Amino acid sequence: MNVTMQRTAMLAAAIATGFACFPLKADIISLYQAKNIENEQTGPSTVSLAGAFFSGTAFIPAAGDYDTGTLFYPGPDSPQTLSPGSFGGPNVGFQTPFLADQAALDAAYPFGDYVYLGVNTVTSTPSSAVGISYTADAYTAAVPELTPGSFNALQGYDSSKPLTVNFNSFTPAADASAGYLFWSFLNGNTGVTDFSAGVLNPSTNSLVIPAGTLAPDTPYTLELNFDDRIIGTDMTGLSIPITLGFDERTDLDFTTATAAATAPEPGTMIPFGLAFLGFAVQHRRRSRR
Repeated sequence: MNVTMQRTAMLAAAIATGFACFPLKADIISLYQAKNIENEQTGPSTVSLAGAFFSGTAFIPAAGDYDTGTLFYPGPDSPQTLSPGSFGGPNVGFQTPFLADQAALDAAYPFGDYVYLGVNTVTSTPSSAVGISYTADAYTAAVPELTPGSFNALQGYDSSKPLTVNFNSFTPAADASAGYLFWSFLNGNTGVTDFSAGVLNPSTNSLVIPAGTLAPDTPYTLELNFDDRIIGTDMTGLSIPITLGFDERTDLDFTTATAAATAPEPGTMIPFGLAFLGFAVQHRRRSRR
């Protein structure tokens, strides 16, 4: 039996196992699978490839329903173990470390059928098998990039003031069902996202950082993400929502200015204050005439 036939048989067995346990019910409620191209902007007009990674997530009704699982797919390292994650709800999933580039990503995670199976190790209960038929890519042609002026403005940015950041927009790929733009600022000291703009239209090409949103004297990573998605239902006939994501991301590191560096010097405040006081006294004197 050749490798292709072995993989087909393995996927069929995984699907059959799930249906045998729960023929009328799918205990996985949705799937999200993504291929991600990561870039880094290191200069006003310098964006370079950092790597690529794959992630696959099976969402479940409640935390603890399934504490592990398995992903079967037509790649050389299949199957992969799914572990509890934190992608916006109870789930089990898998994410790779960085691969060199898209070619390496495609070789490791090629077109074909991807089947997810959840397992509760306490009760030895498996979920139904739910599958994605991955047959097309939907990457945008655009690479996220800040304008040179905005790149420079973030270096030593005075976070006590608002700042408008400009960047390129993108057109969703022809095979995409939808396209979204995301941006967020990760605090390098705490590992927490201090500011995120939520889901934006891909035509968006500027945003404002409100005054006081970011902390002074703090390292940050700005992530700008052009996100294309193919949306549908599972290939196993259970009407489970599935999403294939194709993300083109760019990260940019910067450090905000210290509070002391951005505050006016005391010597510059005194003459202004005295001048204003003198003006007020003269104004009061004149108004009494």
